[in-house]
Amino acid sequence: MKSSLDSGNPYADHLTGSTAVEVFDIFLSHNSADKPAVEDIAHKLKDAGVKPWLDKWCLVPGKTFQSGLADALRNCATCAVFIGPKGVGDWAREEVLVAQDRAAKEAGYRLIPILLPGVPDPFDYSKLPPFLTQRTWVDFRKGLDDERPLRVLVNAIKGKPPGPDGARGQADNTCPIKGWRCLMKSTPSFSLAASEMFSASWRS
Repeated sequence: MKSSLDSGNPYADHLTGSTAVEVFDIFLSHNSADKPAVEDIAHKLKDAGVKPWLDKWCLVPGKTFQSGLADALRNCATCAVFIGPKGVGDWAREEVLVAQDRAAKEAGYRLIPILLPGVPDPFDYSKLPPFLTQRTWVDFRKGLDDERPLRVLVNAIKGKPPGPDGARGQADNTCPIKGWRCLMKSTPSFSLAASEMFSASWRS
């Protein structure tokens, strides 16, 4: 069975017949403490015509969950990383590493941080895994029933910008200076030349 957004997934057609792997539109990486909120959003995505991969729904009993997670990450064109009040969980951090590696190799792969209700405003960027600080997030902090961030997320999954309606409801969700500093702090080998180049471009 193909997902509704197979056209954006390079893996959609590489298996056929009885050996075909079911393809999903988005992998939902999350801390288990946030599962109720994430499942709520998964239902909303499904109602919007998007096919989400959620471990609770999709892991097959009797199989190792690690292999199920790896297969799902390979067969989703987008990965959402949910950040709740308790931050990114241990397994979610492992999933983010796999997703970041794929994002570095595939220009069309989308990696989307999502802020959940209960996350402080302003948000502490240091709570994100370093390379996520450079990505624009979707903000559900006003509540899971807020339709605007849901539309932003659905558009992002399809590779589309939020549009004026979505952008108007989103908080200022990029902070390149803070994100860059977080990256340099957590990555000592990060080059001074790259830092100076970024600072110069930001001042201009």
